[in-house]
Amino acid sequence: MLTGKEKAIRTDKGLWFKAQKKFQKKTKTGFADRVFDYFCRPNHQEKSKNLHTNNIMDINIIIWLDYIGTAVFAISGVLTAGSKKLDLFGALFIGVVTAIGGGTVRDLLLGVTPVTWLQGYGYLIAISGGFLVTFFFKRFVARMRRTLFLFDTIGIGVFTIIGLEKALNLGVNPAVAVIMGMTSAVVGGVIRDTLTNEVPLIFHKEIYATACITGAVFYLLFNWLQFPAAINELLTVGIIITIRLLSIRYNIVIPVFRTPES
Repeated sequence: MLTGKEKAIRTDKGLWFKAQKKFQKKTKTGFADRVFDYFCRPNHQEKSKNLHTNNIMDINIIIWLDYIGTAVFAISGVLTAGSKKLDLFGALFIGVVTAIGGGTVRDLLLGVTPVTWLQGYGYLIAISGGFLVTFFFKRFVARMRRTLFLFDTIGIGVFTIIGLEKALNLGVNPAVAVIMGMTSAVVGGVIRDTLTNEVPLIFHKEIYATACITGAVFYLLFNWLQFPAAINELLTVGIIITIRLLSIRYNIVIPVFRTPES
């Protein structure tokens, strides 16, 4: 026979286990989320279980924008390769280096190994998607120049933030962190243009790298003013997008450096 105290303890334990099972059912991760975590999120096995919901949402937004930007960069590389009449392997190669070249150089300079795109399947899936869309719908994609320009602009904003934050988290001084943010955003395009025998876009004509540097400086300012992380990131991306759009709309360019011989 159980005493009254033992019965109370057993009842409490039974209620606790029922509540625990009920909570697990409510908070069980969906299939789509599990697939996303496995294929796309780097170091998915080390995912922290203590993140708040708002932080998870912020991280997911940045991750998805990162993959979209990667796919758009790959598309721009494939289109450039097509204009140079390269074969399929050449087009795929140019698409890959355009999409991940900046992040790879950044990680190597920071001593982060393995580099980010080697830690999951997400970047390879994004690049493959961009290549296949361009290959099968090249005429449609070629007509979407404005849309691609918009996503490209969003991409460089997101890449700038990712590179900047990674450098700051590693203890790099702010000035170098700004350079790392710019590196993430523009080096892939530099490699693309160099391999296709073009003068890199950031060295002439458009305001590109300057927009990334300006946005990164504002990020540091907002961080010093203790803005919430999500607000800081959105404002920084917005500043980079605004600078890019205004420079194209009003044909604002950096003065050309000329020597007497030129």
